[in-house]
Amino acid sequence: MKKEQQITIANERLMLLVLAAIHFTAVVDFLIIMSLGPLYMRVFDINSAQFGLMVAAYGISAGLAGILVGIFLGRMDRKKVLVGIYAGFTLGTLFCALAPNYPLLLAGRAVAGGFAGVLGALIFAIVGDAIPEQRRGAAMGLVMSSV
Repeated sequence: MKKEQQITIANERLMLLVLAAIHFTAVVDFLIIMSLGPLYMRVFDINSAQFGLMVAAYGISAGLAGILVGIFLGRMDRKKVLVGIYAGFTLGTLFCALAPNYPLLLAGRAVAGGFAGVLGALIFAIVGDAIPEQRRGAAMGLVMSSV
């Protein structure tokens, strides 16, 4: 194997590890809320229906954002979009962490979910664009194994 190919494969691996880490944080952000349910219900004095709405807000906004952003996503530089969307996701998650009451926490969950909904599709689009067809299955497996 030539040195140029080794560098390319090493860069591929690094890119896949970064994408897997991003995917991992988005999935953990979605799932962590369920294990903290009793704590949220006690701290924010909410009932189970309100907690269910908080969980659902993430998924609903993820679905809506995926549909809306998917229309424009194909025409933009994927790396720049990934950085911007991950920044939005991070700010949404930070907003959740700093929320002093239930309505702001619900809004933060919706914002984080909206950005996270686009992250998954964007990660797979980047893998599809950057990885040669003969290694694409292994690359998808590596990214998905982060979950």
